[in-house]
Amino acid sequence: MTRTNILSLLIVLTFFFSCSDDEKNNKPREWNIQGKVEKGPFVKGSTVDIQELNESLSPTGRSFTTTIIDDEGNFNLNNITLESPYVLLKAEGYFFNEVNGDLSNGQITLQALSDLSDGTSININILTHLKKDRLIQLIKQDKLSYKEANTQVQKELLTSFGLQKYAEKEFNTYSITAGTNESGALIVVSATLLNGKSEAKLTEYMASISEDLKVDGKLSDQHKEDIWDKSTQLNVTSIANNIVERYKSLNKDVNVPDLSYFIDWDRDGIAGNEFGVGNKDLSFEMDTLKVGKEGGIFKVKVNSQIKYKVFKMDNISEGTYDWGLRKPEFKSTISDNDYLELTIEPAKSILMTTDNVIITSLDEQTSATLCIAQEGDFNKEIASNDVKNLYANILLGMRNSFYQNYLMEAFYSQSFNNYENKAWEVFFNHELDSYNSTVAQAWELAYKALPIMRTYKQLSEQNNVELGLAAFTNLEAIVYYQLAILWSNVPYVKDNGIDAPINQMKEKDLFALFEDQLLRCIELFPAKKNNNLIFVSKDTPRAVLAKMYIQTGEYTKALGLLNDIINNGDYNIEPSREKACGSNSQELIFSLIQDGNSDYCNLILKSDRLPVFTYTDIVLSAAECEIHTGNKSKATDLINTVRNKRGKESINTDNVETALTTTWEEELKGFFSYFAYLKRNNLAESKLNIETYQKIFPIPERETYFGINQNPGYLTK
Repeated sequence: MTRTNILSLLIVLTFFFSCSDDEKNNKPREWNIQGKVEKGPFVKGSTVDIQELNESLSPTGRSFTTTIIDDEGNFNLNNITLESPYVLLKAEGYFFNEVNGDLSNGQITLQALSDLSDGTSININILTHLKKDRLIQLIKQDKLSYKEANTQVQKELLTSFGLQKYAEKEFNTYSITAGTNESGALIVVSATLLNGKSEAKLTEYMASISEDLKVDGKLSDQHKEDIWDKSTQLNVTSIANNIVERYKSLNKDVNVPDLSYFIDWDRDGIAGNEFGVGNKDLSFEMDTLKVGKEGGIFKVKVNSQIKYKVFKMDNISEGTYDWGLRKPEFKSTISDNDYLELTIEPAKSILMTTDNVIITSLDEQTSATLCIAQEGDFNKEIASNDVKNLYANILLGMRNSFYQNYLMEAFYSQSFNNYENKAWEVFFNHELDSYNSTVAQAWELAYKALPIMRTYKQLSEQNNVELGLAAFTNLEAIVYYQLAILWSNVPYVKDNGIDAPINQMKEKDLFALFEDQLLRCIELFPAKKNNNLIFVSKDTPRAVLAKMYIQTGEYTKALGLLNDIINNGDYNIEPSREKACGSNSQELIFSLIQDGNSDYCNLILKSDRLPVFTYTDIVLSAAECEIHTGNKSKATDLINTVRNKRGKESINTDNVETALTTTWEEELKGFFSYFAYLKRNNLAESKLNIETYQKIFPIPERETYFGINQNPGYLTK
C-alpha cells in the first residue's frame, strides 16, 4: 500500500471514529432504564426521579419521573430521549427495615449517579448514595474522568468498612437478593448505618458520612469508631432471617451469605479475615527481616491463636533476573506454633531484591507475610556482560555530559585562555545568550544521561532493590548538581516518558529533594574505597551532599560529611594536579575513565581519569566551611596541607580567605569546582568582571518553547 493510500485510510478512520464519538456524546438517544431501589427494598408506589446531567455533571434541565412497580423495589422508564449518558437517579419512599424486620415508619431518599453508556440496569442503594458527592468532587475539582473517579471512590468507600476487596464491581449492580459477596457487603453496610436509628436520623447520618468522604475519601476517627461499634453489634443471623422472610412473603426465595464475613471484627481494616467473632489472629512480630550478606538461621515470632501453614514452599524464591537481581535463598520450617525458623543462604549478588515468606490459616482465608531483605555482597560479580555494558553506557553518558560542563566552566571562570576556536572564546569573554549552541548541547547531553538512570531507579523500586535505587540516585544527584551549578533553575524530571511531569526547581529546592536519598546512600554503601563506579563507597554521596550543603550555606552539615571523608584514611593529596588524576591516584574519590583524544585532555588536563570528586577538593571545601563557621586556624591548617603537598609556601591565618581563593584556582581549575566556589563566596562578579545575572547560564531558547522559564537577564526573542 502506498503512503498516499495509507494516509487516506487514516483520514477516513479518524473521521469515522470522530463521528462515532459525536454520535455517542452529543446526539440525542433513546434509553430504557430499569433497576431496583433497595435499603431493604423500597415499597410499591415510591417515586424515582431521573435527571439528565451534562459532561461536567451539571443538570441540563431535562428530568423524568416514574414509580416503583412492586415491593421488591423494581422500576423502569422506557423510551426516554437524552443527549447525555450521565444521569442522577433519586428515589424517595418507605422501605423494608432489615434490622427490625418491619416496614419503615418514615421515608428516606437514596440517590445514584450513573453513566448509561456503561449499562442501563441501575440499582439505587446505600452505596450508590454515599459515593455520589465524592464522585462529583473527584470529577469536578480533581479533574478525573468518570471511570477513574468511580474506581477511586468505590475503593475509598468500601475500604472505610474493610470491604475493599469487593470494590471492583459497580455499586449500581449490587442487590441484596443476589446471594453474592457483593450483596453481603451491601446488606452489612446498609444495616450498620441503620442500626439504632430512626429514618430521620438515618438521613442525617448518611449526609454526615457523605460530607466526610467528600473531602479526601476517608472517614473521621469518630465515624470509624461509630461504624465499628454499630457493625459489631449487628445480629447478623436475625438480619439474614428478616430478609429471607420478607422475600418469601413476596413469593421469592433468596439466599443471604454469612454476614459475619463482612464485618471487620478485629479492626485490622479487612472484614472477613477472622473466624467467627474476632477470635482469629495471625501475624509476624515484624514486617521485614533484615539479613546480612552472610545469611544465617533466624527465628521469627508468630502471633497466632490458630494453626497455620507455610504457604510459600521452599526454593520457590530461586531465580535469575536479567539485570543482576537475586532473591534471598531460604528454607522455612515451623519450629513450634509460636516461631517460624528461616535458614537463609549467603547473598548471591550485589543487587539483592526482597522475597516474602507467607503463612496462612489452614483454610487459606487469612495470611501473614514476612519480607526478607538481604544485604548485597559487594564482592560478588555485578551481573552478566550485557548488564555490565548497560552500566558502562550510563557512565559514558555521564562522561559526555561532564566533558561539556567542565570545558564551559573552565573557560567561563577564565582559568584557561588556550581556546582554539570561537566557541570557547565566547565563554571566556562571557558573551553567552540563549541561542548559544554549546550551551544547548551541554543541556541536551545532561538530560540524555538521566533517563537510563531513572529507568534503573524504577526497576529497583519495583523489585525492592534498595541498593540499586541508592546507586542510581547517587549518580543522578551528581548530574543534577552540575546542572544546578551552571543553570540554577533546572527542570527535575521524575519519570521517563513523553508525559512525565517536569518541575523547574531552584538550586536550594532541588538539593533538598536529594538530601534524604543521599543520606540513605551513605548508610547503604560500603565504607571503604572500591573500583566499582556504580556501587561506590560512602564517600561519593558524602561528597555530593556536602557540595550541595555548601552551595546552600549549610556549612556545619557539610563539614560533618567532609570530616568523615578526611578521617576515612583512604586518601592522600598527590604532588600535582596531573598525578591527582592518574590511574593510581590516591586522591580520587569518584572519577570517570578519560578519553585521551577528548577536548578536555587536549585543552585542560592530560590525564587517565576525569575527576568528579578529589581529596584536594574535599580538604579545601572543609577549609571553606571552617572559615564560615569561625575557625580560621583550622582552615589555615587544611589549606597548608594542600599547599605543602603541592610544593607551595604556607600561609598564615591573616590572609586565609585570599589564600583559599588562590589555592582553589591553582589546584582545582578545570575540575568543575572553581566557578561554584566564586559564586557562593560572592567573588564571581569582581574576579570575572561579570554582572550578577551572568553567574548562571542562559536556558537554551528551544527549552522555553516547552514551558521552561528563562533565567533572569537573558532575552527571549
